[in-house]
Amino acid sequence: MRPTRASSPARVQSRIDGCAPSRARRLLRLGTPLIPICGARPVDPGAAHLAPRPNLRRPIGGSGLRPSFLLGAALLLSGCALQRDIATVTPGVAVGAPAPALSGEALDGSTLHVSLSGSRTVIVFWAAWCGPCRKEQPVLNRIAADYAPQGVAVVGVDMLDHDRALARAFVQEFGVSYPSLYDEAGRAAAAYEVDGPPAIVLVDGRGIIVGRVPGEVGEPLLRQLIVSKLQVALVTSSAAANG
Repeated sequence: MRPTRASSPARVQSRIDGCAPSRARRLLRLGTPLIPICGARPVDPGAAHLAPRPNLRRPIGGSGLRPSFLLGAALLLSGCALQRDIATVTPGVAVGAPAPALSGEALDGSTLHVSLSGSRTVIVFWAAWCGPCRKEQPVLNRIAADYAPQGVAVVGVDMLDHDRALARAFVQEFGVSYPSLYDEAGRAAAAYEVDGPPAIVLVDGRGIIVGRVPGEVGEPLLRQLIVSKLQVALVTSSAAANG
C-alpha cells in the first residue's frame, strides 16, 4: 500500500478557494482530502487518475429513480408498446371524426373491404405476439357472437405481424370467426392513430368514430361502451356472467 502523503497548507487553501463558506468549513473539518470537493482541479498530481466525484443530488420524486426511467417503464407496461415513429400517424381521427377507409389484403389472402357507413362496427387491433391480445380474445369472440343479431360487425386489424403463419395460428387457436385485415406495415393502425395492440375503435352507422379503447379492457366495460356508443341493447353473455 502506498503511504498517504500529507497535503501542505497551500494545497488545502487551493481546494478551499472558490468554495461556499459552509463547504470550506466542511473541508477544514475533514482535514486534507486528496480529492477537491468544490469542482476545482486536483492539486496533487497523483490524484489526476481518480474519477470525478459522483453527483449525489437526489432525483426528483424522492424514489431514487429518474423520471426518464419511470416514463420508459410505464410505456413498456401499457399493453404491447411499439418502437415506431409516431410522426407517421395521420392526425384528425379522434372521437367524432369520420373513420378512415379500411380495406386491403385479409389475413387469409383474400381482399377485404369493410363498409363503415350504414353498419355499426367494432374494430379490433391485435397481433399474435401481443400477450394481452391473447387474454382478451375469448371476450371478443363472445362480443362478436352476442351483438351480431343487432347488426354490430366485428373486424380485426392484425398489425405489425411479420409472420403471417403465426397470425393464422392465433386465429385457429382461438376460433376467431370475424375477418382480419393483414396490416403488416402498420398503415391502417397509423391511420387510426393506434400506437400498439390491443386497441378497440367503435364506429357508428354514420361512419363516425364514437369510441376508442387503448389497451386491454374488461368485458363488462366493453359491453357497456358498445351499448352506449353504438346504441344497441345490452346483451349479457352467460360465460361473462359466470366468469
